[in-house]
Amino acid sequence: MKNLSVVFALAFLLITAAAATAADNIDSNSHAQILTSIAITNEVPLEFGNIVASGSAGTVTVSPAGVRAALLGATLASGTTATAASFTVTGDADATYTATLPTLTTIDSGADSMDVDTYTSASTGSGVLLLGTDTLTVGAKVHVGISQAPGSYTGTFNVSVNYN
Repeated sequence: MKNLSVVFALAFLLITAAAATAADNIDSNSHAQILTSIAITNEVPLEFGNIVASGSAGTVTVSPAGVRAALLGATLASGTTATAASFTVTGDADATYTATLPTLTTIDSGADSMDVDTYTSASTGSGVLLLGTDTLTVGAKVHVGISQAPGSYTGTFNVSVNYN
């Protein structure tokens, strides 16, 4: 009987020890990094320059480098120099960002309007904030209608930036 009590006591200790080691815990590290707010400022507006409309529809494209080209029913006229829009992006040094460009906007002169699309940037929509800053240039294409009404056409477009 004594041996049986010892066997039960040993079995109880083994079961209790196994249960005690079945649960375990460990601490983990936590981390967060606070970034400087990313910001964008428009330095130079997008300027398509002077255009002469004709009896057929056409387009004028300004590249992100500021090069202007006309197609079909639009003729480039001298006077106003075409420029790509230029933005200064600021934030954390060496961080990467993505720019979101519009797909379609309009510019208006009274009741008349022209569509603007094919927005492109020199850095294909992304960049690096070397020393916390980068210049983002944006070009686009304006659609000149058949015998587009003369006037000064203006409008706005939105560019947003986010950290990658």
